[in-house]
Amino acid sequence: MVYVSSTGAIPEQPKGTPIREVDQFTPIDEKRQVGCYSQSKAMATQAVLDACRNRGLNACVVHPSGILGPKDYAVGETTGTVIKIMNGKMPVGMGGSFNLCDVRDLAQGCVAAADKGRTGECYILGNKEVTLKEMCRMLHEASGCRTPYFYVPIGMAYKLAAQMEKKAEKTGEKPLMTNFAVYNLARNNQFDYSKAERELGYHTRPYEETLRDEAEWLMKEGYIEKFSPSFDGSRQRQPDLPKRASEKSSCIKHTA
Repeated sequence: MVYVSSTGAIPEQPKGTPIREVDQFTPIDEKRQVGCYSQSKAMATQAVLDACRNRGLNACVVHPSGILGPKDYAVGETTGTVIKIMNGKMPVGMGGSFNLCDVRDLAQGCVAAADKGRTGECYILGNKEVTLKEMCRMLHEASGCRTPYFYVPIGMAYKLAAQMEKKAEKTGEKPLMTNFAVYNLARNNQFDYSKAERELGYHTRPYEETLRDEAEWLMKEGYIEKFSPSFDGSRQRQPDLPKRASEKSSCIKHTA
C-alpha cells in the first residue's frame, strides 16, 4: 500500500535547512505542523507507520509538495491561483516561495513507490523552490498574460490578509488573501527529495514545461478570458465562451 501524505505533515525546519523525511510525526507540534490539514496528515501518517511496525502492514508513505499541472478539473488551490494570474485578477503579488511538483511526475512517483518503496519508509516527492514572481514570469512567457504590478513583502502581506479576513467575516465572501496562504509562501519550502530519486527513480520536469502545459490546457478548456496564445509569441482573441458551472460560483473551491 502507498499512503499519500503531504510535506506539510513533516515538522518544519528553520529557513535554510533542507527538510528531509522523518519517522515520527506525533505528538503534533502546532508551531512546525501548521493547520488542520497538515496535522491530520501527520496523524494519519503516524497510524500507517505504526501499523507497519506493529501489525505487519506492507506499506510506505509518499509526501508530495504542492501539486501543479494540466487537467485539474477540480480547480484546486494552485490551479485557481494560476487562473487568477492569467486572467489579470491578481494585480498585486507577494514575496515568498512555493514548492510544486508536476502532477504527472507525482503519479509516476506513486507508482514507483508501489513497485520499489520499502515497507515503513517515507519518500518526499518535491521540486526546487520557486518564487511567486518567478512563476508569474514563466506564465507570462508561456501565454503572454499580464503579471502582478508589484509584490508586497511577507510582513505587509500578513497585515493585508488580516484585513481581508476581517472584511470576509462581515460580507461572507472568500477573502482574496488569507493568513494561511501567506504562511505557505513564507514558510521553509526547501525539501530534499534525493531519497526518492535514489530509491524510486523519481524525477520532476522543469517548472517552465509544467506551466506551459497547464497554461495551454486552461486556455483550451476556456478557463482564461478573452485571449489565447498562439504559442509563437503572439496573442489571439478567442470568442466569448459560456461560463462553466464552477465559474458561476462566487469562489473557487480549495483542494489541498
